Amino acid sequence: MNLNKGHALIAVLSICLSFSVGTNIKTSEEHKKIRSKYEDVKGSYDDIYSRYYDLSKENDKIQEDLSRSSGEYNDLWYKYTSLIDKYDKLKAKYKKVAKPKKSSSKKSSSLNNTSSSSNNSSSSDSDNSSSASYTVYITDYGQKYHAAGCRYLKKSSISISKSEAEQRGYTACSHCHP
Repeated sequence: MNLNKGHALIAVLSICLSFSVGTNIKTSEEHKKIRSKYEDVKGSYDDIYSRYYDLSKENDKIQEDLSRSSGEYNDLWYKYTSLIDKYDKLKAKYKKVAKPKKSSSKKSSSLNNTSSSSNNSSSSDSDNSSSASYTVYITDYGQKYHAAGCRYLKKSSISISKSEAEQRGYTACSHCHP
């Protein structure tokens, strides 16, 4: 029931009640019926108004929460887009710096065609260089390189060869000993 209609109905019943009191009503029975209807309508109106008031307060709280949540969402969205931009810049920077070195297959085949003693020495040299060029991980904020799973890689981890990390001036992490 609309509150304005409730007000109107109560007003009409009040007028009827006051009119019936002012004029001679034939029976007190009619007066009791009108009074009873008035009390019923007034009780219904009071219940509806009470529910309306409670819902209005609840709506105000929800609007306040929505406004706060909307502000938090906007702050998080701004941080997210800023992090995406930073990530893209770091990724582009890393791609520029970490260009893979081309190894000439002609040089290695010419080395293989030499004597067996030089073949053994070149194979031990390649073993040493391959052991120094396994994958390690660096962060965007430190000067150490790490093994996979190191606790210092929680915020960021960029894979890189160990030799490249050392060329860039990174040193081994004392926690994970890569």
